[in-house]
Amino acid sequence: MQGLDDQESPSQASVVLGGSSFHRLICGYSGHESGVVRKSAAWRRSGVTLLAAATLLDGCGSGSVHVATRSSGEATGPSSTTLKSFAVTSPVPAGQPGKMVAGPSGDAVWWWAVGEDRQARVYRFSTADHRLASWRLGDAEVDGLESGIQYGIAVAPSGVVWVGTNLKLARLDTATGAVRVIDVPVMAPQQPSQPQGPPQTANLHPIAGVAVGEGGQVALATAGSTAIPIYDPASNSFRRLVLPSGFGATDVAYLADGTLAVGLEPPTGPQENGAVLLVDPSGRTKLATGVEAGFVMPAGDRFLAGQVGLYWVYPDGATKPGPTAIPGQQWIAYASSHPAWPLLNGHVAEVARGYDGLTDMANGQPARSITLALRPCPTGAGGVSGGIPIGPGPTASTMPTTTTTQICHTRIGALAALGNAIWYLEDGQPLIWRVGGL
Repeated sequence: MQGLDDQESPSQASVVLGGSSFHRLICGYSGHESGVVRKSAAWRRSGVTLLAAATLLDGCGSGSVHVATRSSGEATGPSSTTLKSFAVTSPVPAGQPGKMVAGPSGDAVWWWAVGEDRQARVYRFSTADHRLASWRLGDAEVDGLESGIQYGIAVAPSGVVWVGTNLKLARLDTATGAVRVIDVPVMAPQQPSQPQGPPQTANLHPIAGVAVGEGGQVALATAGSTAIPIYDPASNSFRRLVLPSGFGATDVAYLADGTLAVGLEPPTGPQENGAVLLVDPSGRTKLATGVEAGFVMPAGDRFLAGQVGLYWVYPDGATKPGPTAIPGQQWIAYASSHPAWPLLNGHVAEVARGYDGLTDMANGQPARSITLALRPCPTGAGGVSGGIPIGPGPTASTMPTTTTTQICHTRIGALAALGNAIWYLEDGQPLIWRVGGL
């Protein structure tokens, strides 16, 4: 019913700075690549050069200025972290952060969002040829696809995309563009001891998380319910998975072997009293307790779960503490948001508080802070989208003239991991970034 919406190829300005030397200025097809900005004396010394380069870049024909620095004494090679950006035209999915997912083919990241025209669309950015494709799902309001968050998305190996919001499950066949919107049955609601909101919200059970198993079944995390629905496309029917008494679902994930994990928030008490419900392919269940489970996602043959702290959860119900973030920088995960992503090398990359950086973590190793690229702040910008991001680092600097230009951190709007790299949409700018060398 809905065809391929549009495709784009990247076009933008690029610059690499090293210490105080202007190495390269390119205006054209290529992406923007640079060393990561470090909180160091060398980085602070390069501030004047950064701003001078920004002024030159402003005349490069791109609508955005992309600036980052590398200390002249910084090591290069596999251990150095690099940033590279590509121009995209897409709204950033709502959320803190918004949801992106890695495609099963390993060469694309996907998200969905509602644009200013009130149309809901699915987006695919190819990490191989750096092209953006989009498909229209329908009208957000007319088709019931409106949501305060856009977290529910999963991509099957067949290329079918499943999007969940409110109590609607949308199936998109990317080969034909055909869209089908399926009504999701209301599961048994929780009975809170205290009112959780105004009366009109009592029966709202929005879909927060979506996961697709190897057999094609689609598990949905619905808020405020004592059970979650699992959809079988072959029979076009739902079955209920009843949750442990008092718990509510936050997120869902499948391993390649078919094991399902359901993140559970505790009915009362601290988040450390959360749990993960594990369902093996035969239907047998185990409960991994004593973990924070604001989100859960596959990580090879195990799951990564967390909210403030991170935990490894195994299919047999065993758990281990995950890597530790820098104190005060860890992000508190909202239900089904994915602020932390496991990498193939065993590291975990997590959004730093303030959205202006990442923390690279590995068990048994000190956490490493990664500050993202800087740019001159947008003129007249304000608020979360396109405003002056909150975070460490300089808030203003003076150019070698009488003009004072504020410097803004880029902000992460949504992120996902592919291999050992993080891809993120910049909040307030039409850019997607690759963070490599983690």
